[in-house]
Amino acid sequence: MNRMIWPSLLVAACLTFPTACPAQEGEPQLPATVQENVIGHRFARGNSTTFPIEICNHTIFVSARIDSLGPLWLVLDSGASVSSIDRALADSSGLKVWGQATGTGAGTDSFSVGFLKKNVVVHLPGLAITDQTLAVMDLSGLQAILGRAVHGILGADFFYNFVATLDYEHRKLIVAEPKSFHAPARAEVLPLEIKDDLPFVHGRLAVRGLAAQDVRLLVDTGSGDGVDHPLIQKSSGTLLKIPTGVGLGRESRGVVGRIDSLELGGLLIRGAPSACCGGSETSSALIGGRVLERFTPSFDYGSKRLFLVPNRHLADPFPSDASGLALRAEPGKSAIRVAWVIDGSPAKEAGIVADDLITTVDATPVSALTLDEIRFMLERPGQRHEFMIVRRGSPLRIEVTLRRLI
Repeated sequence: MNRMIWPSLLVAACLTFPTACPAQEGEPQLPATVQENVIGHRFARGNSTTFPIEICNHTIFVSARIDSLGPLWLVLDSGASVSSIDRALADSSGLKVWGQATGTGAGTDSFSVGFLKKNVVVHLPGLAITDQTLAVMDLSGLQAILGRAVHGILGADFFYNFVATLDYEHRKLIVAEPKSFHAPARAEVLPLEIKDDLPFVHGRLAVRGLAAQDVRLLVDTGSGDGVDHPLIQKSSGTLLKIPTGVGLGRESRGVVGRIDSLELGGLLIRGAPSACCGGSETSSALIGGRVLERFTPSFDYGSKRLFLVPNRHLADPFPSDASGLALRAEPGKSAIRVAWVIDGSPAKEAGIVADDLITTVDATPVSALTLDEIRFMLERPGQRHEFMIVRRGSPLRIEVTLRRLI
C-alpha cells in the first residue's frame, strides 16, 4: 500500500453539473441539489451493514448490482456530487437515458452527462438503495488509469444518507443509519464544511521555504493523491513537471513535489506527495486516498463531522514512482501504453517515449500483472527492470535503473 503513482493524480473529483436541460413532459424532475434527494433504502438486518472492499490506486471499489445488472464495480467517491453509471454499460444494457447536462471533473474542459430515465435500485451487500437517480457519463478514462473496470460511482447522495466508515487497513466498509452511529474512540473530530454537495476540512499546510498557511481542502476518496494544493508550486523543494487533472476531463500540465507538513486538528502528516493543479479551484486543493488510507475515516454529513482514527500506517513514509513513467491500460490488448515520460527521469534517459507499448516487465507478460503491481515495482530506487516494448510495430528491449525523483 501507500504507492505513489504519477498518472493517477485525480480520479473522479468534483463532478458538478452547472447546466441541465429542463425535463420534457412525462420525464422525471431532478432535485435542485443532491441534498434534497433523500433516497430510500433498506438494510437486510438491523441499521447497518459491513462488507469487503477492494482498493486500487488508493481508491475504494465496492461490488454492487444496479437493478439486475451485475456484479459491477463502483468507486466510492466523496469528491463526486452525483452517483453515476458508465455510458457504455447503460447503452449496452438497454437503459433509457434522458436529458443532457454539462459535467466538470478533475481535468480541464467539460463533458456531456445524461440521466437514467427511471430511478433504479443499487444493491450492496446487506443494503438496497432505492429511488436512486444515476447520471450517465463516459468513465472509460478512469478505466485506463486504474487498469480495471469502472462501472459507476457512488457519490454525494450516498454520503448524505448514511454514515460511511472506510476501514482501509482491513479492506471493509461499514455503512450505518446516522441515528445508530456511535463516534469511534480515539478519533480526531474535524468539522466538515459541505458546499455544492462536497465535503471540505480546514488545516495548516507547510511546504519547503514557506511558513505554514491555513488551507481549505476537499476530502476526496475518489482521488489517489496525497495532499494537493497550489501552494506546492512555491516550494523550494524538488518539483517535477507532470500531467495533472487526470480523470474526467482533459489532462493539463502541472507539477508534483512533497509537502513538509499538514496539520489536521491534532494530527500531523509529513512528506505527502502534492500536485498542482487540477481543472478547477476545487479539484486543485484536496486530501486523497494516499493520506486517507492511513486512517479509518467516518463521514457523518448529518452532523457535519469527519472522524479520523489513525491506523498503524500513519507515520509510514510515502513511496514514490522512481521511473518517470505514466502508464495507461489498453483494453483488449496485452500491453500497457506509455502516456507520458517525465523529463530527466530514468525512463526518459533510457529512451522510452510516449505511446510505446510495454508487453513484458522482467520477462513477465503485462497480461499477468495488474497496473497496480507494475507501478509498485517502479517505486524502488536502485532496482533495474527490463522492458519489452513495441514501437510503431517494432520490438525493443530497454533497461531502466530506478532512482528517487522527489
